[in-house]
Amino acid sequence: MRSIIVAIFLILLIQFQAQADTIKMNPRDMLELPKLLPTTYHIANEEQTNCKGKYRSRRYNGRERTNILTPKGTKIATVCSRFAAVLAMEGTGILSKENGGMTVNWAGNYRYKVMRKCKYGLGVRGLCLLPFHTLAADNKVHRPGDIIYIPFVKESNIELPDGSLHSGLFQVRDTGGAFQGVGSKRVDMFVHTQNDRDNVFVKRNIHKPNQFKAYKLIDESKDQAIKYLREKFPEIY
Repeated sequence: MRSIIVAIFLILLIQFQAQADTIKMNPRDMLELPKLLPTTYHIANEEQTNCKGKYRSRRYNGRERTNILTPKGTKIATVCSRFAAVLAMEGTGILSKENGGMTVNWAGNYRYKVMRKCKYGLGVRGLCLLPFHTLAADNKVHRPGDIIYIPFVKESNIELPDGSLHSGLFQVRDTGGAFQGVGSKRVDMFVHTQNDRDNVFVKRNIHKPNQFKAYKLIDESKDQAIKYLREKFPEIY
């Protein structure tokens, strides 16, 4: 029985990857952008965060505790203060199993809301973050919903945690205070719980100061890319 399940999974994976490879982009639908200077960002993970040590300008002894609160002041969980600092910086985090294993998202003023649908985090305009396919950017330049294609990502044959190869397709679904007014070149690629210093993109040197050719997709090519992402992330797209 187990071998049958594995075989079915492999067939579905191959079919899905074949679908990604059949996305044909019409050159007329590809608007060249200024070369991108990408960085990465991730979800804070309580179980993977050391409670002791320095974070930014503060040093923690591991015994400090902070309550994670809802906008109304209801306690969601009590966590070590170093994780709370990481959570505030990243904006989204996964609590430990002991704390319910919930995903919480920044709601302003150091308050958080529990995510139901958007289990990987919430971007702008109610859009869920899509692991390894979300860009955070200056939304005055790159609008929420824009599809950005980075050829080098596809050409690098990057294997994702689900076993598929990256299609090079990203959707703008997020922003941040650091992106206000920075223009078109700076973008952040969402890497789920992988570390900013050790993830699938950094391992291929897809990170500033390196620059990468990119295109904004429009019309039919954009529609095909959206269909691909919707089928890849049916529960959260």
